[in-house]
Amino acid sequence: NYAWVISWRRPAHYILKIVHFNCILLVNIEIGGDGQSTDGTEPSHMHYENDENYFRGYEWWLMKEAKKRNPKIKLIGLPWTFPAWIGKGENWPYDYPDVTAYYIVSWILGAKQYHDLDIDYIGVMQYMKVMN
Repeated sequence: NYAWVISWRRPAHYILKIVHFNCILLVNIEIGGDGQSTDGTEPSHMHYENDENYFRGYEWWLMKEAKKRNPKIKLIGLPWTFPAWIGKGENWPYDYPDVTAYYIVSWILGAKQYHDLDIDYIGVMQYMKVMN
């Protein structure tokens, strides 16, 4: 047995067509960070520290549509980029783990409060920084 894991980067109609047949068990959703993530820039739920909007981007719609087709599907959130304020002007958000955690937890809570979505798994880093 194997499970289909669909990334948010696939065309939405393709994902939803597969989900309709209940064969996908996980959907990996990007937590938008206002930065270029190879397939375009996905808006953040927090452009600035005190700016919260849980209706930006298409991921909310995609997660709700996936749940309609398969209520047992698991949702995974993963940031690919972060707004600049997370790293306090630096290009590395992990120097301030409290701020990074606040940003990610806010997304999880917003998913529940505004969209009634339970996020099953969360990642905090897409790629590791290479240190010389």
